[in-house]
Amino acid sequence: MLSEKKVVGRNVAIVLGTICIILTVGLIGTIMSYTSIIGENYNTIVSLNSQISSLQNEIANLQNQVIILQNQVNDITNLCGLGTIKISWFNAWLTPDENKLNITATIVNNGSIPAKNFSLKIDVLFYQMSPQNNTRISTNRTFEIGELNINDFRTINWSVTWPEGEGWHFSVDFTLYVNGVETDHQSFGCY
Repeated sequence: MLSEKKVVGRNVAIVLGTICIILTVGLIGTIMSYTSIIGENYNTIVSLNSQISSLQNEIANLQNQVIILQNQVNDITNLCGLGTIKISWFNAWLTPDENKLNITATIVNNGSIPAKNFSLKIDVLFYQMSPQNNTRISTNRTFEIGELNINDFRTINWSVTWPEGEGWHFSVDFTLYVNGVETDHQSFGCY
């Protein structure tokens, strides 16, 4: 009986030893697997951080380029007078005898350099709006203006013959061009 207990105890010890070896091998395999996964994730994190740093440097370079280009645009705009010449005042009114429409517009140079090569186009539309009559008469004129010094202004006056008859209304559009580019537009009307 004692010998049977020894054999059973030995068998149990062998089974328990085998289970311990299997568990130890499994544990070592799991640790090695997770160590490999952690290493790969660490390398991925390092690579992504490097990409983020590189992209942040690219963004900073592009932002600097945008600032440089915006300064160039501002310089060109000022040089051409595109952002500095404006229509500061405009009006249109009938003469006392109601046979002329007087039109006036004042152009101002608020820039830091003299403005050259600009023009003002004035479009006048006379119209009658009634069930019996839907008549339109339009006329326009472009005023070429040579140069306008810094903080200087120029006033343009123009008179247009008022159409005969009653019930006429009018609208006037003022369009300012610098080097052929429209830079300002204003409208006035009596409806």
